Amino acid sequence: LGLLLLLPRIGGWGFRTSGVTFCRIGVASLAFYLSVCTVSHFRAVGLVEDMAHEKTLTVRSVGALPQPLSPFRWSGLVLTPEGVYQSWFDLLDPEPPRFEFFPTTENVYVKRARQLPGVQTYLWFARFPVARYRLQGDRHIVEFGDRRFQSQDDRNPGFAYRVVFDSTGKVLSEGFPGR
Repeated sequence: LGLLLLLPRIGGWGFRTSGVTFCRIGVASLAFYLSVCTVSHFRAVGLVEDMAHEKTLTVRSVGALPQPLSPFRWSGLVLTPEGVYQSWFDLLDPEPPRFEFFPTTENVYVKRARQLPGVQTYLWFARFPVARYRLQGDRHIVEFGDRRFQSQDDRNPGFAYRVVFDSTGKVLSEGFPGR
């Protein structure tokens, strides 16, 4: 980017060009970039839909989300009743995307958590939600995560909402962990 900004100084070329010409070049560059992004998005969504069709999934939602710094790197997501399929792929790679399945847990604690107003608000916002359940001592922990915000290496829990129940089913806490 720095080289692009300093390019007009080379040989004094930029100082002989009018501001109108620079503006036209900028608008043309922006239009080209937005065109590339639009075509890339349609191609990425197509790859995700092809996978869903190939696996004959019951699809609730499909998405392709751009990754930083490139119009060719994408995260593809498919929400099904059983969970979310997700892939990170590059449109310039000839190999088809490989999708990983993230199942959603369904049990009595998850169902009770879904009834809480805070969880309902979270699920209203979450486009690709996955529910996870674990037992830690005598505490039943239900955590909802939106796969849009998960890192590729899955180390970062992203944007999650946690509900903790005691052994009798009483809510001990709910909210965003670590906040």
